[in-house]
Amino acid sequence: FRDFVDQYDSRAYGGRFSADGTLFTTTCQDKYIRVYNVGGGRSAAGWSTRAVVQTRHLRWTITDTDVAADNSLFVYSSITPFVHVVDLRDEGHLKQTTLDLNHGAGNIDEDRQYNGVWSVALSRDSSEVLAGTSEGDLVIFDLERNQATLQVNQCHAEDVNSCCYLDSSDQVFVSASDDSLGMVWDRRALRGCTTGRRGGAAAAKPVGVLVGHLEGLTHVSTRGDGRYLITNAKDQSIKLWDVRKMLSPADASRVHRRRHATWDYRWQDYPRPLSHTHPNDCSLMTYHGHRTLQTLIRAYFSPLESTGQRYIYCGSQDGGVYIYEANTGKLATVLRHHRVVVRDVSWHPYMPVLCSTSWDGTIGLWSNHEGPVEPAAETRRERDRGDMYM
Repeated sequence: FRDFVDQYDSRAYGGRFSADGTLFTTTCQDKYIRVYNVGGGRSAAGWSTRAVVQTRHLRWTITDTDVAADNSLFVYSSITPFVHVVDLRDEGHLKQTTLDLNHGAGNIDEDRQYNGVWSVALSRDSSEVLAGTSEGDLVIFDLERNQATLQVNQCHAEDVNSCCYLDSSDQVFVSASDDSLGMVWDRRALRGCTTGRRGGAAAAKPVGVLVGHLEGLTHVSTRGDGRYLITNAKDQSIKLWDVRKMLSPADASRVHRRRHATWDYRWQDYPRPLSHTHPNDCSLMTYHGHRTLQTLIRAYFSPLESTGQRYIYCGSQDGGVYIYEANTGKLATVLRHHRVVVRDVSWHPYMPVLCSTSWDGTIGLWSNHEGPVEPAAETRRERDRGDMYM
């Protein structure tokens, strides 16, 4: 452990480096989102505050944020039917726009009403935002046209806790739900659902289903190569998936098992032994050790440039930062400093720096080396072969 980036008077929920590593964005229950300019060293001494944004329509906490690839804007959500867009280009006057998913151009199907948005993800060119809702729906909103262009109704039986685009093409996206399933969607197969109202998207089907978790999924993250992704879940595991090995919707419906409905992860320990597995698990690897309790803890692949994406890392209810070897499933190390929940962790895309976001109100900074790491050409070639996990 090296330093504190900042310390707040309430729980910190999210903290992420931007794609180029120059910005770091945090979310907190105190109604503010903070954007920092990232310094070049292994301590927080060179960091500075770029913007402090007071959130709108906040209910309980900020559920998710995403920063544009060019750092021009970011989006955020809460347990309300709104997605907010903040323009970062003019630091002296931060313009904030609200998208209402229940009324007007934000709602294709007038019969659908939303209570909350759990997850948001920007497309690569920042022209669209993908949202996962508390009603099990997915919505894509076109920021340039200021209207929803796709609404997949009841794609999940419960909350969509996380969603993201599979790769930079933005044609394929993934949803992760409390119904214990992950689903992969191809927008080219959903074109018939982009027009009309009143349930026009109800018959939409995913191109594949990720079956294997026994409890609700808290987060999904992709490797960025269009093939591999990971999910974290309340069954106390992370799973690695290959989209070429998914189940069809028909097969998934046949073998899917309902989750343990009487257990509530917010205040109870997990009631099953970790050895209990799904008989039709189609994942490649399972990672155990961290604790996914109390909140929607997140998991990610380590950066390509500095690690070759050899690791998978996550926060934990016990305050640790867990780092696993991606291709063996072994626990590589646990970083310990926080004594309460670490909900989010972010590994800098180029420098050997990690930031942990904890319910103790602190943003911790971890580092073992001096200076930036040079891009690893060999690890890029390994990824391009696509055989890392075969």
